[in-house]
Amino acid sequence: MNDINFHNLLCLSKKLRQCASEADRQELLATILKSSTHTWHHINLSGEYVFLTQLNWRISSIYKR
Repeated sequence: MNDINFHNLLCLSKKLRQCASEADRQELLATILKSSTHTWHHINLSGEYVFLTQLNWRISSIYKR
C-alpha cells in the first residue's frame, strides 16, 4: 500500500505544479486536503503489469522549485 500512496502523492504533486494560476492551485490543494492519498480504487490490483520503459528519475526532482 505504500507504493500506491507514493504514486498518488507523485500524481498530486505534478497536478499542483501544473496549475495555471495560484487560485487554481489553492482550489486543488483544498480539494486534496479534504480527501485521502490512501485511496486505491483506481489501481488495478489483480492485473498484469508490463513496464517496457525504464524510469530514470531522482526523488529530489519531485521537490524542484
